[in-house]
Amino acid sequence: MYLKVILQPSPELLYGVMLLPVVDLAYSLLQVDRFPELKFTFEVIPVSPGESLELSELHVDTCETIHPVQGLCYKFTDKRTQSSFVYTGDTAFHPPIAKHAQGASLLIHEASHGPNTSSDRYAHSGSLEAAKIAQLANIQWLALIHCPESLIQKALDVARQIVPDTFLPEDGQTIEIP
Repeated sequence: MYLKVILQPSPELLYGVMLLPVVDLAYSLLQVDRFPELKFTFEVIPVSPGESLELSELHVDTCETIHPVQGLCYKFTDKRTQSSFVYTGDTAFHPPIAKHAQGASLLIHEASHGPNTSSDRYAHSGSLEAAKIAQLANIQWLALIHCPESLIQKALDVARQIVPDTFLPEDGQTIEIP
């Protein structure tokens, strides 16, 4: 398997939901009033679930996630090749994500509950739930993220029973999507 995902976000543009409070908190933590060199200029572009974005080489579709803080699931599609992948962020099991992910080759899904099915319907998923979303969306590769280190192998084993090409991405790993 050889996959390659390279995103180069622009530091001048921030896309998403609830970004201003997050930036304000980051500025407070970084103490930009004391260290003004840490402050950067940017424009916030609010995005709501169901909206799409046209970036230079990417088309980005969004859908809602299930989490106490509103989040988005993003589907990135290369305009030239039509290759795509989906990134969920934090979310409880949410079947509409599978519909959103249709046609993608790779699903990057959180597995905070390791191999366990989540009893918390409003926060996070386990690897079984991530694999079910990938299966419903007919996705070949599943990357598990946000998984406790002590549960990684069990989470992978459970997910691989449904999606054999499940893996844990490594820091700095390059993934090329055909």
